[in-house]
Amino acid sequence: MSLYSLIVSGNSLIELILARPQKISDDVILDAARELFIKLGLKATTAQIAEKAGVSEGLLFKRFGCKNALFLASIGLSMPSWFSEISDNFTGQAETRLIEIATKMISLLKRLLPKVEILVAQNPQHQFPKDAPPVVALIQLEAFFKKLEGHGYRSEHPQVLARIFMGSIHHFVFSNLKGIDAFCPCREELYVKEVVGMILNSMDKVSKDEK
Repeated sequence: MSLYSLIVSGNSLIELILARPQKISDDVILDAARELFIKLGLKATTAQIAEKAGVSEGLLFKRFGCKNALFLASIGLSMPSWFSEISDNFTGQAETRLIEIATKMISLLKRLLPKVEILVAQNPQHQFPKDAPPVVALIQLEAFFKKLEGHGYRSEHPQVLARIFMGSIHHFVFSNLKGIDAFCPCREELYVKEVVGMILNSMDKVSKDEK
């Protein structure tokens, strides 16, 4: 609309500006990025995403930092807030706490594993950085098993227990998502309880005098 048309119509330039959206939300950008990543894979450029979302390429980098970060955000691979609390001190039984962690991880992985498959399919050489959720979870679990001495359990190799725990949870969810459960069914409650029990039974028991 020309300035002349604005004057003739009785509208002011300020009114027109105020009537326009002042900010493009992250959701609009992520929707555009997700659509293009699904269609083109990682070959989709930030310029294409910016054009589809109706924003500048500079705004994309300001909001998300880089294309890889935008890709991860668009498929929903964010850090769960409770991951940082895995190794926190707790009261009660170690078995109860481990079952709680396992149950949360199963629920989370059921949502995330299909998205991780997309990530790996688009970039088979992808390497997780040190602040990626799988790395943080593994570090937190190792710290958790180290702290179990205060609850009557000790292990010389907590890093191994952390991997066994995560690997068992990953396999259970993978089997569930890929239809393996149809041929080898196993209830989640039973699986978690048995895995937790085997891990704790593999650890040395610590008496109060040894703590």
